[in-house]
Amino acid sequence: MILNNRRSSKTLLPFGAKFFLVLLVSGFVVILSSCDKSSPVGLDVQPKNDILNVAYQDSTTLVTRTVKEDSLRTDQGLITSGLTLLGKYNDPIFGMTSSSLYAQLSFNSNIYPTSFGTNPHCDSIVMILDYTGSYYGENNGRTAPKKQTINVYQLLDNMSASVSYYSDTTLHYIVGDDLVNGYTFTPEIPDSTYAEGSYTYPFHKVYRQLRIPIKNSFGQTLINDRLTNLETSNAAFYGIFKGLLITAENTSGLGVGDGRIIVYSLPSSNVRLYYNYLGLNYAGTRDSLRHTYYDLKLNIGEIFSHFNAASRKGLSNSTDLNIQVKDTIRTHNYATTFIQSVAGVKTKIYTPYLMNMVNNGPVAINKAELVVSVVSPTTKYDGTAYTPPATLYLFGINDDGTSYVLPDLISAPYYYYGGFNAGNYKYSLNITRYIQQVLDKKLSNNGMYLLVPHISAATTASRVAVGGANPKNPDGSANAYQMKLEITYTKLH
Repeated sequence: MILNNRRSSKTLLPFGAKFFLVLLVSGFVVILSSCDKSSPVGLDVQPKNDILNVAYQDSTTLVTRTVKEDSLRTDQGLITSGLTLLGKYNDPIFGMTSSSLYAQLSFNSNIYPTSFGTNPHCDSIVMILDYTGSYYGENNGRTAPKKQTINVYQLLDNMSASVSYYSDTTLHYIVGDDLVNGYTFTPEIPDSTYAEGSYTYPFHKVYRQLRIPIKNSFGQTLINDRLTNLETSNAAFYGIFKGLLITAENTSGLGVGDGRIIVYSLPSSNVRLYYNYLGLNYAGTRDSLRHTYYDLKLNIGEIFSHFNAASRKGLSNSTDLNIQVKDTIRTHNYATTFIQSVAGVKTKIYTPYLMNMVNNGPVAINKAELVVSVVSPTTKYDGTAYTPPATLYLFGINDDGTSYVLPDLISAPYYYYGGFNAGNYKYSLNITRYIQQVLDKKLSNNGMYLLVPHISAATTASRVAVGGANPKNPDGSANAYQMKLEITYTKLH
């Protein structure tokens, strides 16, 4: 038995994720002069004697760059939906990305040594994972799916529903003993599939699912442990059987654009043990061979995902992305930045001269909206081949480097919005309260992170390239997708 050396679980921090010390912006910053323009925006709600004090600007200096995302909490104690990711794909921009799964099995109900009948023998055992129909990769179906390899290993470390697990948590497992012998399949995700039925109807259609054959010896071990009274309850079962690592990490031969990360529903998934036993014949003699099955469920409370994203390591397929992740000059301003779920990368936004707005006295922010444009399909960062994230969030940055939810999202989430607009390929995020509180010095002006919200980041593999704040592209051309902070405000002096 060979053990792999892995890190153990981590402690949960506020808002469902742990955050790292951010790269503090210091030194010289490219200065873009801000300007005030008279604007009709908001005039209809202003008192007549305040009209001359209303102003609008969309040239607030922003500095944007791509940074590594910290790990995400991925256990079902937080996610709760039972949705999980499994698979591997080679994103044209973000590079090789994979998701594995740690899971514990449990009995559906109490069983006894006699539950399996007389002289039971494992006929077969199969892991059944229910497709949701959703996946990410292979140009959203434009490219034919490539084969994936699944490996399943027994864990040597205990799992607990009371522990918080993260996307970079790893547990020890039995290396070299793959319970499914490197099962290979093509993830075509049909509408339904044929599976076993009753004696009268041996095959019938069931909901779409992936069925992975497991070694018979593993099934027989489960039966033997039950017969010898080693498995008297789920608690006793966990003492013998710690759980499983289910991974597609060993999938190979994926070219750029190949592969899929698939969303599975675990509440309707299980491991089914088929076995034969001796039953009573018509004469009352126990010599009639019977065939049946027993289901073990995937214990939702003790399941978590493990992500491996090349983007956060600076090993992606995009030179621009790799440069930003590895960049040690922290005030560089980029024309294109990147955001990826599955604990990949996020965009850091800094407003170095925001406080200049109150140099001549206080102002009241009528509206502040960050407008983020998805880079279009006419560029190398094709924004249509892979669906952008449905929603993006902004998190503020504390003095100690930790992150917090902006006051706009807490007080009025629908007003804040942040949803993807498929009509114009933009995200608009209302951050009026945040900007006002920064100007009032109730919040520090340490910048913000633009990222995929936590639950979505743990249950989807979406990503996007967006226009950064630099008005010029590396080749000197104008940045048509430049990020803007549009502010309408009233001068209070």
